Amino acid sequence: MPFHKFIIVAQPYSVRSGGVMVLHDLCEALNRNGYEAGIVFMHGGNATEQNFQYALSNDAALYRKNGNYHFYVDEAEVRDVFENGTVIYPDLVLGNPLGAKRAVRYILNFNSLSFSGDFILSYSKVYSEYSNFVLAKPFHHSCFTDVGTLPWSKRTLDLTYIGKGSGFIDCHRIENTILVERDYPRDKEQLALLLRQCRFFFTWDCVSATNYDAVMCGAIPILLHDKQINRQDINKMEVGAFPTISFASIQELPNGLQFDEQQIDADVMSFKNSYFHLINSWDESVKHFAEYYLDLVSANTSFERLAPMA
Repeated sequence: MPFHKFIIVAQPYSVRSGGVMVLHDLCEALNRNGYEAGIVFMHGGNATEQNFQYALSNDAALYRKNGNYHFYVDEAEVRDVFENGTVIYPDLVLGNPLGAKRAVRYILNFNSLSFSGDFILSYSKVYSEYSNFVLAKPFHHSCFTDVGTLPWSKRTLDLTYIGKGSGFIDCHRIENTILVERDYPRDKEQLALLLRQCRFFFTWDCVSATNYDAVMCGAIPILLHDKQINRQDINKMEVGAFPTISFASIQELPNGLQFDEQQIDADVMSFKNSYFHLINSWDESVKHFAEYYLDLVSANTSFERLAPMA
């Protein structure tokens, strides 16, 4: 394994952002695999204006508690990584603002840009047609479990979740359900208490870790539209397909659902197996990414546009 230094460009650690968490997890996994990886923090600004600011900091409050990070002594050490190592940017950042000699672009949501000149690392194969490598990891909190709960078919509580769905379609609370909002309940433990009693989780946000949390708690997500992503692409994502439940019209919900209970149970079991496999194999997957990437760097020192995955 050739030694290599990486810098991950990320915002301060936050459990409210899956994209931020996966960038920090990537940093830590690279260190556990024997590479050197630290964080350059991005703050302020926005993706539209691309006016982010970048800074070094060893303030423990910005990192995951008890995390595995490399902390930089000074700016000279960082400049050495810019010249001889690799900077990994989230796809939120365009161009190469840190002036790194080699850049990896981690695609964390749907993105049609080619980022010509970069190695394209994608969280899912459906996120980018230019992917060179796919690296997916669900985020699991121990409170999201169905241990000790009623089977979903014996439950009577249904929930509605809007999340990012309002950016794609007009959303509303499904009749006879409780509305779950992005800031309600206020913490994961309270959300888990609701999900552990939930039967059907009507979700307007079809690309959300909260849908995964629902399955882990024994609830069954019902995706309400395909304007955010079509169901075929969801089924191709690395965790696998959600159980299929049909309905004639949103206006009729929560009535009019059509499903096969035994098939749902089988689909949930398959989903959970894939979910935990991705989590348990994360370090090994990061190892394979780093080796694959460094082999390409060795063979392509000019680092021109690499061919996308087949």
